[in-house]
Amino acid sequence: MPPNRRPHRAAGFTLVELLVVIAIVAILIGLLLPAVQMVREAAARSSCLNNLKQIGLALHDFQGSHNTLPPGNWFFPDAPNMSKGMATPNNGYGSIFFHLLPYLEQDDLYKSSYGTAPGWTGNHYLASALEGRPVKGFVCPSDPSNDAATAGRALGSYVSNYRALPSWGVTRIPASFPDGTTNTILITEHFGRCRKAVPPYGPTEALWTGADSSFADRNLPQVRPVWGSTVSPMPNPRVCLNVRAQTPHTGTINVCLGDGSARPIGTAMNPNTWLLALRPDDGQAMPGDW
Repeated sequence: MPPNRRPHRAAGFTLVELLVVIAIVAILIGLLLPAVQMVREAAARSSCLNNLKQIGLALHDFQGSHNTLPPGNWFFPDAPNMSKGMATPNNGYGSIFFHLLPYLEQDDLYKSSYGTAPGWTGNHYLASALEGRPVKGFVCPSDPSNDAATAGRALGSYVSNYRALPSWGVTRIPASFPDGTTNTILITEHFGRCRKAVPPYGPTEALWTGADSSFADRNLPQVRPVWGSTVSPMPNPRVCLNVRAQTPHTGTINVCLGDGSARPIGTAMNPNTWLLALRPDDGQAMPGDW
């Protein structure tokens, strides 16, 4: 009689084994995904902070060359009015971010804006000529509204503090900051798209020119809680206010100070502390939560 043989089992996994493996992999992915997201956000936050640091250094380099800081949104060299500025050839017109281009290794981009404009005398450096020319250093990777890389349009994730960097006039460090350069915010985060209720965010001119390149604290209710803090957590198109400083981060907002440094500050700080940091010459000591 032939010897007894054990039945041969086909190589591979049973359906139950496959389901167990899939379940284990799904659990591992579920555990790892939050950690990966935290690492990515930490890297994006660091990149955003570094952008502000470079902008702060550029501001000081600009003053070193011209003995004044650039205007928030005006002519440079300064002009007493719009007509005079339009009649002065070879000046530049745009936001503070436009005027800083030569000090951020973007001199060629700045020079490419040189040209004529209807009603203007001679040639000028015109921010409007760069509408389709975004700059990576002006984009915070965490900004969910900034699609400059794909939209082919210059959008910025930062705005200047109108109280410290007005649109015109001469502003100098440290003379224009009697409260101290380390106690005065110059630049802060902002959503690239905020102003219009066009899904998902709508267009804005928050980089090269226009009032949206700066924020102001003139109206206290607009600066104080609308979203539950001094800054907005996400730009809802129906309530997003371009006059308000904004951050895509959780718990902190990155700012650039008058001494050229950049640091995160807590969004849960006392609203009065935030306002004091926006005013360069109120004469009040900064509270302990600063």
